[in-house]
Amino acid sequence: MLKEPNNIVEIFRRRFSQEAGWEVFVDWGSSARGPLTNDLPQFLKEKQPGWIVKRLIVTWGRIDAQHADAGGVLLPHSKISSHLKTYGWIGEMSLSLGGAPLVIRNFLVPSDTGGLGLSTLIAYKDEKPLLKLFTQAARWSEARHNKNRTLAIFTPSGVNLDEPRPDLCWDDLILPGSQAEDIRANAEGFFKSGQRYKDLGIPHKRGFLLAGPPGNGKTLTAKIIASDRKLHFCWLKLTDRTNDEIVSDAFNYSYRHAPGVLLIEDLDRIAHNGGVTMSNILNQLDGLTSGEGVLVLATTNAPEKLDPALIHRPNRFDRIWRLALPGEPQRLTLLRRKAGSYFSEEALTRAAAQSGGFSMAYTQEIITNSLVLAANAGQAPADAHLAASLAQIKGQYKNTWAREGLGKEADAGPMLGFAAAAEAARH
Repeated sequence: MLKEPNNIVEIFRRRFSQEAGWEVFVDWGSSARGPLTNDLPQFLKEKQPGWIVKRLIVTWGRIDAQHADAGGVLLPHSKISSHLKTYGWIGEMSLSLGGAPLVIRNFLVPSDTGGLGLSTLIAYKDEKPLLKLFTQAARWSEARHNKNRTLAIFTPSGVNLDEPRPDLCWDDLILPGSQAEDIRANAEGFFKSGQRYKDLGIPHKRGFLLAGPPGNGKTLTAKIIASDRKLHFCWLKLTDRTNDEIVSDAFNYSYRHAPGVLLIEDLDRIAHNGGVTMSNILNQLDGLTSGEGVLVLATTNAPEKLDPALIHRPNRFDRIWRLALPGEPQRLTLLRRKAGSYFSEEALTRAAAQSGGFSMAYTQEIITNSLVLAANAGQAPADAHLAASLAQIKGQYKNTWAREGLGKEADAGPMLGFAAAAEAARH
């Protein structure tokens, strides 16, 4: 248990009295590793230097002022240094957030066991700036420490910085010809060539668009790229409630944490979303320096709904890949991977041949549904279950064709944007 150094608290309260309009918050140790302790100096230096009015602190690796005490006694420098490795900084900061004053004091306090712990005093006149500081510092700290483990997901409900990274690889992506290798080479090449872009005098930024009917690998491709833990990954999920502010926040977050990827899912939603303006999207994509080191990756099920300004001009979406409905070889590869040793090669080959027009998602469902049929019957999976599953899924999928016109997609060419000729030649 930490001993309360009443003299420190009393002096602090006299400095920032209620009569003068101040409120004082005292935290005995629970904030020792929070955003207002460890990372606050670096956060302010990088993101909000204008908030700093006065610094009288000791930070790890640098001594600004010897202003730390325990029970009112100034600590020797050697003892301060050993604790800074744990606590980040001690001393006092005076801040001003939009004219609202805020003072934070961290100090070391002796414990009953003879050690030291960190306590915090906060003086403020308005609670809103304090909450603003805490929220921004917490998000910055989370992104700084956990970029290798988590994604940043922006939705109308807020920002989630705790979504675990997927654990996928390029072998998980089944596409025709060399399409998967082409996407991989372009994505990995972008991040390997930052210095080369600089040497050539061109902005280190690119935009890729993945288009095509649902269930054929667009989101899977994005998740594979997100599995690279060397990169920040921001995921903007467009919904009917997304507005320009959320879009701008996602872009700005990505730019601040470059190098990284900004995924815009379901880009076609902006066509019928009154809260998101095309001008804002274009302004964000066209920034010459703000996007350095950021790859903008977008997906769409309905490219025909996109504004021509998005897909018919380079430097917004430079490469466009159409992930079409799979052919029989791709369906057979997926069935083999997902079936394990449950079904014969002959049964899998028949299922692949008879599932023309299926998306990859529906092809996978053939296997899943067959295993469910076997489990419900209390039987081991057999070829008969695979055949029954295929018949069920075909009936369901015909309804999907009629509703979404997916049957027409099977023979459609990759006629998208200015990259159409190059893509058509490749495939």
